Amino acid sequence: MCLKMMQDLMFPKRCERRARAAAKYFCDHYLLGFVQHALELVRWHATPRHLTSKAYIMSLEILTMAVEGREAYRSVIAPNAEEIFTLLIFPRLTFSAEDAELWTSNPAEYVRLQTSPAGDLYSAKVVSSGLMLTLAASSKPFHDADFVHHVVQYVLERLTTHAKAAAQGDVEAARVVDACLFAIYQFNKVLCTIGFGDDRVEWLLTNYVAPAAKYPVGFLRARSMLVLSVFCVKIHWSSPQAFQFVLSEILPLLQDPEMPVRMQACASIASLICHPHARDVIAPCISDVIQHYFYAMRLMDSEGVVRTLRRTIKHYRDVLSQWALHLTEMLVQHFLHVLERVLAEEVKDSEFTPFTETPVVTHGWIHWFPMKMLSGHYHDR
Repeated sequence: MCLKMMQDLMFPKRCERRARAAAKYFCDHYLLGFVQHALELVRWHATPRHLTSKAYIMSLEILTMAVEGREAYRSVIAPNAEEIFTLLIFPRLTFSAEDAELWTSNPAEYVRLQTSPAGDLYSAKVVSSGLMLTLAASSKPFHDADFVHHVVQYVLERLTTHAKAAAQGDVEAARVVDACLFAIYQFNKVLCTIGFGDDRVEWLLTNYVAPAAKYPVGFLRARSMLVLSVFCVKIHWSSPQAFQFVLSEILPLLQDPEMPVRMQACASIASLICHPHARDVIAPCISDVIQHYFYAMRLMDSEGVVRTLRRTIKHYRDVLSQWALHLTEMLVQHFLHVLERVLAEEVKDSEFTPFTETPVVTHGWIHWFPMKMLSGHYHDR
């Protein structure tokens, strides 16, 4: 209720006319105190070790709203902005204990939350990243337009400092690098507005993001795949060879030994392999690529992998027409495996939950796949 009251009264001009006097009184006498207490509570949850609670999440929400208010921003947020990002936000962006639990117990959910975290209401990482983006957006005239440059510089410094240790398997260094890559992923729409040109983004992807695809720590390999999938289509590459180098670094992730990495790769790689510069590399091995998709779907249901499969087939249908018979055989084998799994689950449990969930993954393209193969075949003829 406190948060709802803050949302309703924090901006008097947005209130109903009858509530504006109360909202103005609240802002004049109580708002700054609320924001200051929220900042103190966030600090308390950061030392001596990181804690999370509903009060902590609410305090982050209050700070996020306070960025939009002139007096609250100038009096509380701006003087403490550097501390808020470096000490209170950035450590929350690292691979957490909650992430580790999902990584092991539910890889598909871990992968889903990387791109669709909206339902994760009490995630410190999600709310902290929202505050980070609000601080960096500079959407109001009274905002410090230079702050985003300091944030990006800090992230790059941390990345360059810890990358070598992370490459050698140091888990703590890997967590810092993961936070850096997560921040870069969140800033995918911000970098272009601050003069971070295509050449610098390409340098970043080539020297730090793509190499992380070969690091010993699995969650860094998955993060590398996610970041590359977003940025590869946003920039003009200096040459096809530069893009193809990055592509060659991440292709092995399609058969990574760790399930979340493989699922992330299969769900996110479409933007890379459907890039114009990728055809010379992918066309000769397209059958193997699609086979990796099928294998991933046998291990775990994922709508993201199905979307990638559909997009890949559509983009390479001229090449795939000559492989239609082989791919249809792969499709039959996949559904045979699905049927065997469903029957095994039915024996174990009289409930038919797996049976109802499995068609969700394949229903969208089971009829579409053969038609695409045939249409491509007749088109070529």
